[in-house]
Amino acid sequence: MACITQSSKEKPVSKTSRIVYPLEDQNDRTICAKEGRTSMRREDLIAFISQNAEGSLDEVVHDVYSRQASGINNQGPASQIDFLIEAGFSLEEIESLVRETLG
Repeated sequence: MACITQSSKEKPVSKTSRIVYPLEDQNDRTICAKEGRTSMRREDLIAFISQNAEGSLDEVVHDVYSRQASGINNQGPASQIDFLIEAGFSLEEIESLVRETLG
């Protein structure tokens, strides 16, 4: 079973037997493949995945962002607008996108 140690300020999102964490402050995290085995630092895990398992986390990342998007969409227009602004959209661009969907 995989394990990830985390700082107390991070909140994991559980997906079946996997634990997925937010993207911030990943440098301090220790990741291990199995209880009692030698742990990997973030940089070592990146190198391992790059050499042996490129794309292995694609589905997990997609699932996490999909759940986040669903949560934002379920909270309504204010949350959607706030999210898009944080993503770099201007109010004018958002208005244009809305008008395009109206025809």
